[in-house]
Amino acid sequence: MTRRRFNAASEFQTEQQLDSLARALRRLTQHRGYDRSVIVSAVLKRVLAPSGSFPQVPPSVEELRARLDAVCVDRKMLDYLLHNLAAEMDVAHRRSVEGV
Repeated sequence: MTRRRFNAASEFQTEQQLDSLARALRRLTQHRGYDRSVIVSAVLKRVLAPSGSFPQVPPSVEELRARLDAVCVDRKMLDYLLHNLAAEMDVAHRRSVEGV
């Protein structure tokens, strides 16, 4: 019984992290230094694909969350996306500051 309770807490934490990741991805897509064409991670590119027929419109948080549910099959993938998101956010910020 104890094991199940801790497992539920772990799953809840993962759900919270996915929600947080979806919001952070949305912030990245709205950043003025964001350029999807220079993103290195193929998985991140897939998650950040434009929605619908309007490529200039970033995907909504709900859409990003659904894509993350499909992609994040384990903790390792979640860590990978978190690491790449941080790197891409730094690059976007640098690009906006330096004007590149």
